[in-house]
Amino acid sequence: MAEKKKEKAEAESEDAEGEPKEQAADLPKQRTFDRIDRAEQAAARIEKGLARSEELMARQEEMLVHAKLGGTGEYSPEKKEESPQEYAKRVMRGEADEKK
Repeated sequence: MAEKKKEKAEAESEDAEGEPKEQAADLPKQRTFDRIDRAEQAAARIEKGLARSEELMARQEEMLVHAKLGGTGEYSPEKKEESPQEYAKRVMRGEADEKK
């Protein structure tokens, strides 16, 4: 019976979350610190992601510049294949390249 009274007294000394009352007073502070820690971790992840996206954007810009200067890529005009009629007209004008 003494054990039941002891268990009952312990149960009464615990709050709704099962934490002892003396620790329950520190619980809001602990939760606040946990939230701050999680927010700091999230901010660190966001900063890493931002740095990575900036790096990728710089690479993409560099690739577009090389593609544009090199004459290939989405900004360069497409090279049209010459039809036999167009080639004949060019030959008649004397603009045809000599074949080797």
